[in-house]
Amino acid sequence: MTKFADMTDDEIRVKIAKIEAQIAKFEGRQREKRAAAEGAEGEGREPPSYEDMEIITDSQARCDAILQMRGEHAPRPLEFESARSYRVRALTAVQKFCSVHKDINVKDPAIKGSFLDRIENEIFADATKSIKSGIYADGSLVPVKTRDEHGRLRVDYYGSPRAAFAPFLSKSRNVNFTDIAKTSAKSLVKFT
Repeated sequence: MTKFADMTDDEIRVKIAKIEAQIAKFEGRQREKRAAAEGAEGEGREPPSYEDMEIITDSQARCDAILQMRGEHAPRPLEFESARSYRVRALTAVQKFCSVHKDINVKDPAIKGSFLDRIENEIFADATKSIKSGIYADGSLVPVKTRDEHGRLRVDYYGSPRAAFAPFLSKSRNVNFTDIAKTSAKSLVKFT
């Protein structure tokens, strides 16, 4: 491989032209791939309306508030995703923490409208209750970062108290008091 310092100006221009041609070829392939992907996915779809975006944003915020208690985040909405499909996707992420509605198939197309609203509210409430009540039997401690109304960072810890205080607990010791009495009696005999 020759260094640019050893090359003439013409050789450098030829090398730059070759690199630019390779870049243009690569960018052309990338454009073709993007166009093919958009044609397959976005064909016949339109972006969500403002009302749908408001529903998606609200659902994402509620889901994120619950999942942050376990150190996770809500899934991001996809580009052409409808409000119902995002709500279902967010519900499935939260549903694993529920105790009551764990077995409901929220992906069922029959669940829609006010019934979906009711199920969503119950799942979010049950998941929040389950997480706060201590399903942290695994001994984990999870920090949840929130901001108060003045913008200050607040960190709440949820989880097992044993996990929080484990570094400060001493290990249990088995002490035999008869051995202590014998050794102290021997030491008293030596000093008298």
